[in-house]
Amino acid sequence: MKTKILILAFFLGFISFESYAQVVINEVSAANFAGGGTVDNYGDYEDWIELYNTSATAFSLDGYFLSDNELEPMKWSIPAGVSVPANGYLLIYASGRGEFVGGNVHADFKITQAKQEGAVLSDAGGTIVDSYLLLTPNQTNHSRGRTTDGANTWSVFTTPTPGAANADARNEYPEVSIDTDPGYYTGSVSVTITGASALVDIHYTTNGSVPIAASPLYTGPIDISATTVLRARAISNDPNTPPGFVETNTYFVNNTHQIPIVSISGNQVEVLVNGTQIEPVGHFELFDKNGVLLAEAGGEYNEHGNDSWAYDQRGVDYITQDEFGYGNELDYPIFPSKDRNGYQRLILKAAASDNYPFEDGGAHIRDAYVQSLSQVADLRMDERTYEPCVMYVNGQYWGVYEIREKVDDLDFTDHYYDQGTGDVDFLKTWGGTWEEYGSADDWNDLRDYILANDMSDQTNYQYVKGLYNTGSLIDYFILNSYTVCSDWLNWNTGWWRGRNPDGDKKKWRYILWDMDATFGHYVNFTGIPDQSANADPCNPESLGNPGGQGHVPIWNALLTNEEFFADYINRYSDLSGNFFTCEFMHSHLDSLVALIEPEMPAHIARWGGNMAEWQQNVQDIHDFIEERCAVINDGFLDCYPELDGPYEITLMADPPEGGIIQTSSMDISDFPFTATYFGGINAPFDADENDGFTFSHWTSNGTAFTPDELNEEIVVTFTANDTLVAHFVPDVEYTLSLNVAPPNSGTITLNGTLYDTFPATVTIAGGALNEASGQAIDGWGFENWTADFVLNGTSNSNPVEFSLDENGTLTAHFFEIIYDVTFDVSPPDVAQIKVGDETLEELEQTLVLQGNTPIKISTAPIKEFYEFSHWYTLSAVPDPDENTANVEMTFSGPDLVIANYVELPNYPLIIDTEPRNVGWVKLPDTIVTAFPYQRQQLGHKKFIIEAIDRGKYAFDRWEVVYGFPITDEDVPYQNYTMASSTKLVAHFKERLHAVWVPTSFTPNGDGVNDLFKAYAREIDVDDFRLSIMSRWGQEMFYTEDITKGWNGSKDGGGYYAPPGIYAYFIRYVDTVTKEITEKAGTIVLVR
Repeated sequence: MKTKILILAFFLGFISFESYAQVVINEVSAANFAGGGTVDNYGDYEDWIELYNTSATAFSLDGYFLSDNELEPMKWSIPAGVSVPANGYLLIYASGRGEFVGGNVHADFKITQAKQEGAVLSDAGGTIVDSYLLLTPNQTNHSRGRTTDGANTWSVFTTPTPGAANADARNEYPEVSIDTDPGYYTGSVSVTITGASALVDIHYTTNGSVPIAASPLYTGPIDISATTVLRARAISNDPNTPPGFVETNTYFVNNTHQIPIVSISGNQVEVLVNGTQIEPVGHFELFDKNGVLLAEAGGEYNEHGNDSWAYDQRGVDYITQDEFGYGNELDYPIFPSKDRNGYQRLILKAAASDNYPFEDGGAHIRDAYVQSLSQVADLRMDERTYEPCVMYVNGQYWGVYEIREKVDDLDFTDHYYDQGTGDVDFLKTWGGTWEEYGSADDWNDLRDYILANDMSDQTNYQYVKGLYNTGSLIDYFILNSYTVCSDWLNWNTGWWRGRNPDGDKKKWRYILWDMDATFGHYVNFTGIPDQSANADPCNPESLGNPGGQGHVPIWNALLTNEEFFADYINRYSDLSGNFFTCEFMHSHLDSLVALIEPEMPAHIARWGGNMAEWQQNVQDIHDFIEERCAVINDGFLDCYPELDGPYEITLMADPPEGGIIQTSSMDISDFPFTATYFGGINAPFDADENDGFTFSHWTSNGTAFTPDELNEEIVVTFTANDTLVAHFVPDVEYTLSLNVAPPNSGTITLNGTLYDTFPATVTIAGGALNEASGQAIDGWGFENWTADFVLNGTSNSNPVEFSLDENGTLTAHFFEIIYDVTFDVSPPDVAQIKVGDETLEELEQTLVLQGNTPIKISTAPIKEFYEFSHWYTLSAVPDPDENTANVEMTFSGPDLVIANYVELPNYPLIIDTEPRNVGWVKLPDTIVTAFPYQRQQLGHKKFIIEAIDRGKYAFDRWEVVYGFPITDEDVPYQNYTMASSTKLVAHFKERLHAVWVPTSFTPNGDGVNDLFKAYAREIDVDDFRLSIMSRWGQEMFYTEDITKGWNGSKDGGGYYAPPGIYAYFIRYVDTVTKEITEKAGTIVLVR
């Protein structure tokens, strides 16, 4: 998607003074680029402006000015001696050099076509003689010029003619628009493309390449069902009309992410990332984690990484090129922690030598973690700011990457420190040493001075401090030593200084480069003595001179200075109280890992490895940190025998809002502050009062103060654990009454102290700046403050700051948070919902509920064959998750809550008997006695079905008329599963004997088959005997009454026989044959 450029109707792109001007602006190019552009006398491809003399006499430009901005027409004074020959041309390079040497003219500015800059010529009085602004950009190596020399109309030139007659003018670029926004889509997306003119064809590609005339012709909406880069371009059949700019949109179909997304595309970008070291042109799109396009531009890509370039997942550098016509930078504040809104250059790093899975032990986080730790600790260095992302290449997922800010870049030094082109000396060592910008001469002189002079001499040291940020050197050595870096000094080392006297950072200072080889990981390129967590902090002192630039010799020389040595030790102590504690280092690592962890399964699916291995690699860093924390203090004592301790020192201010305490390297305002400080050296502290307070004195538990406790600036030498308190007294005190309205709706925190009982009366210093914040209880929200004094900011500010010059009252007002929440079930009438203790009888139903308060919500089916699936809400998040029927929800606004159910598969079941109604059939929830019987039955789940004998009919077999077959048809008891409509018939047959005895019974009280008894067809009941024995010969039951049966007890008593096999004996007389029959057998008792 391309940013549209608004062109005011009355402003036609240039201001022309042809009827008055002898010299005119004739041609302008801000798209001059390698591979076809114009080369200046330095071999560079710079912007250029062509002036044309319309007269037959030469024209001197003495006293004239040239600019790129009509609001600054006198930006650059054209040097004396510059003229335009009669009916001739003068070529001026807009290179920023500002010189006239050897007949070559270079203006002191550059032209940015994306900013609609151009060329402005003005006379000695600042009156604009001629002007042309690039309101529409050019494509690469094109220019804008008068259609013919001196003409009133302007055209595009695909073959520029700098210093020669304008020829072969072309029409304006045709436009095309993709009408469907890029981003996330589910299922598929239909994309429409339109052109500004019916006289052009639209061609498109879906593989990332630039559309050409041979690319597919757009004839109607394009259906996209997988993640795709769609690129479209208008191409005219008129040879005088050049092809238009390329529109690029990436559609992520069925792919979503939890971190930002970078999509790069181009003809050869895939060749680059697959390992061929070329510098292809391509497009860059940046999306947020929700799939919303944030910025895009066109530029060049090149290799990033050295050893890591051997991995399959590779890093790349990106440079936006204004000459391409798609913008001069990525116009978005990519890094939330920085105040920078645009980036021309970025690094897309694939974790380099900490890559997972391509580097053994790689955690995919080390460098980002160390650089981020340096930033949050405010170490005195320049870091590559980090933002995680996933990257796509021509629509293909390419894994987890890091967007990194480029430090060795003049845009960086200019933005943050006002040290731009021509004002920076920037040196880098990677194997060898070179000047990225400027010169190394002053550094070499400083290094030589330090090594040739006694740095214990304070005069010499003060001279060095005037040129060298020794605090940056200290932080550089502390960080690399603490993390046990094994790839620095002779590699990955950069340092610089600015020379603009009005800018910042004019002393030599360090940058952080690649910090992958840390925490015991990767190759020991520097040759440090110990890569383990037990490494002594002074190990770098023994390295000699890695890289040959003197960093270690300088360090060792400065350690001889008492002030520098104390600053070094105390700086470590300061950091040990917050950013270099185990707790902070662990939590900060966890916070960064948590960003990428949801993306790692997809990354691993793309590149290999497994989650358990990656998580263990991250844990290895945690383990290293834990061990390092435990031994580092002892390491200092081993290295420097003059130290003792360390001692646990707590710093406090009384009262906390009274002031801050400055250590040798940081300002402490959050109290209490506890750190480990060493004895044997001086530790300086300075009490700095806040407005409304005056410093009073220091107190301790025994530590002596120099010069004394009444001095704001003190120096101490610790000999034991202690607490240092800086006491401040208010200049004047007033009484403040605190209240909340309505009662019991919230609390107030004033200057860090919580008040929950009101009214509360507080004494505070007059004139001091105070901070109050209101905290609402559950179900309430903060509304505003009222006070009988002036608040800083508005009454809605929370927190709010204020100061008192008399007694006052401050009230925090809260409002009850209630929202309309509508509940429903889908499909309708299949379930109920319970909210709190209330069961909703009718759905849909809207309730008024308290916001910001967890509310219990549950659902249960009321219609057979329906099962809960998930909750749907507009914004509330079910806890523990959306797939649980009993949840808690907290509402932060009106909402819709739907309990979604799915119908389980169920089918018609018909049961019959043959002959009809001679037996029964038992189902899990009923006994069927009348046939045929029909019901709906849950499918794909086993249920019990049993045929039960009745009277003279005994079960014979099952018949499946239709449905799932039964394997053992002659077994009355079945575990049956239905997968379709089913009809079952239980067949019974008439018994052949006068007496029939079942083989088992189930005395479980369900009314079915609870008794073991004999069934007679015809029998002499006066001569019937039934006896049942246990397998040990114990008689369990005896009867001479055929109507009676055994219920599984001993003689009908309270002892119930256990399940098992029992023997029976029967004697009876057949009334037909008069034969006496004796029969014995076994029965199974099942409970």
